Amino acid sequence: MKSYTFTEGPSDLTQSGPIKETTLEDLAADGRTVLIRHYMWDPSDAEPCPHCCSALDAWDAMAPNLADRVTFVIVAKAEIERFRTLGTKRNWKNLRLLSSFGSDFNREMNVESVAWTEVKQLPGLSVFKKDAEGVVRHFYTDLANYDADTIGYDFYGGYRNFFDFAPEGRGGF
Repeated sequence: MKSYTFTEGPSDLTQSGPIKETTLEDLAADGRTVLIRHYMWDPSDAEPCPHCCSALDAWDAMAPNLADRVTFVIVAKAEIERFRTLGTKRNWKNLRLLSSFGSDFNREMNVESVAWTEVKQLPGLSVFKKDAEGVVRHFYTDLANYDADTIGYDFYGGYRNFFDFAPEGRGGF
């Protein structure tokens, strides 16, 4: 797995900075599974995906429960400042927002294509974990079903469903 670098700001979205770089290795440093939720927001889009916004409204409340067992982050291709401004407007308090702007992360996770006509970004969930040798491994990327009428969020309903995507599974939950 090559190293990817993201940008993020302080956990308090009302703070404008400092903006810092965070790597995939940083996200996996504590050895926990990393769940990256791909957010449909291309830099060329005037507005983010409304379905994704609705889902993140709910996941903001679930994020503390997820944080007990996994590292859960939301990655958008849009610039971090725009993403943080949106989070502030929507009153998100618990989501860790990162931007992959300027990198090939989304394309390499198969959630981005310049050839697509309707959208440039797709929703999905990528799962990473550091192995026994300390190497961050990509387990898989699950793409949500996307078409004009349905967005496949059902399997992300409750926070315990997210644990089903982790290599160690749900456990006692």
